[in-house]
Amino acid sequence: MPALSTSTPSRAKRPAAAAAPRPGGYAGKLLRVNLTTGKIWSEPWSPEDMRELIGGVGLGARILYREVPAHVHWDHPENRLVLATGPLAGLPVWGTGGLTVVTRGAGTDGPTSTQANGFFGANLKYSGYDAVIVQGASRKWVYLHIHDDVVELRDASHLVGKDTWQTQDLLSAEYGLSGHQLSVYSIGP
Repeated sequence: MPALSTSTPSRAKRPAAAAAPRPGGYAGKLLRVNLTTGKIWSEPWSPEDMRELIGGVGLGARILYREVPAHVHWDHPENRLVLATGPLAGLPVWGTGGLTVVTRGAGTDGPTSTQANGFFGANLKYSGYDAVIVQGASRKWVYLHIHDDVVELRDASHLVGKDTWQTQDLLSAEYGLSGHQLSVYSIGP
């Protein structure tokens, strides 16, 4: 999967305050993507877990522990790639758009995490999700596109072999968005 993209939702589409109480700063939903089946779904996560795990590293570690068997290697479809925000993501304060990525890594074949800055985390939160959890392996090149209420896997054959800058430029041109209107999280070539 060469890229994930989120675009800034219209103000009218940004998440409203939830009816059920939950810790401040959370959208209350996790987005699940199974690349093998192409299935995409969202699921709630509990306020208790939000309070206990406090952000992306805790959430990602819990998912790896509960869902990835010990014998699974970093490149196996049963591994998970968790891209998660924290409770501060999306606040109008410098440095709060961060994103944590948790997975079983190639270097040690054990749990690992890294942080990324930029607007991806904020845009993900504005789209109504605290995290994207990717599993499986696709037979063809696809990327995950999130915009307002539309979440779908799209053909990425035109992105194969492109570096991260080229991927950002191609997707920006494809959607007619620029600057902070579009966030792309990609690898490559």
